[in-house]
Amino acid sequence: MASAFDKAGDLISLSQIRSTSHLTTVIKNNKAEEHWRMLNDREFPDGALDCNFLLKTYSDISFRTQSEIKKKLYKEYNHKKRLKMLIIIWAVIIPASISILEFFSPTWVAVLAIIYSLWKSYKKWRLMTGRDDKSEKNKAKEKKEQKMRHHDYHCDLNPEGFQKLKMENFNTSIKRNIKTIIRKNLPPKREIP
Repeated sequence: MASAFDKAGDLISLSQIRSTSHLTTVIKNNKAEEHWRMLNDREFPDGALDCNFLLKTYSDISFRTQSEIKKKLYKEYNHKKRLKMLIIIWAVIIPASISILEFFSPTWVAVLAIIYSLWKSYKKWRLMTGRDDKSEKNKAKEKKEQKMRHHDYHCDLNPEGFQKLKMENFNTSIKRNIKTIIRKNLPPKREIP
């Protein structure tokens, strides 16, 4: 099957000259048959849709099976789950343990320390498990970081466009600086009597 796409990745329409924009060619009895339409599976020759035949025919095209994709996602999920557990241990369980150990120091110091530690541990646990909303400051910081990652992603996709934008910004900045310098160094306008 053949189709044509433009630079944006959109299908080029042949509706003015053909009923569809897809050309499908199949080999039957050593003869090529062209069809300007999408074919049903039963219209293909016997064995053309066989998995082994397709793997042999398209051996130079890289691919991933569904099981490989699931395995990779499961591995990433387990890694993130372990990392989250490690962070909870570090930020919640260890401070709580320290506060319990402090309990055995002088009573009034231990009580203050344990109350403070348990409160901090509880707040951290609520924040990490999503039971507490983040502060406005943290939300703003995360939004800014997300925006920076988004910009960085698009700059990596189109380095030439990023270079042009950078040069435009640089030239605009230079022009603005030149105007400021000229305004500062020009003598004030005098009124003619």
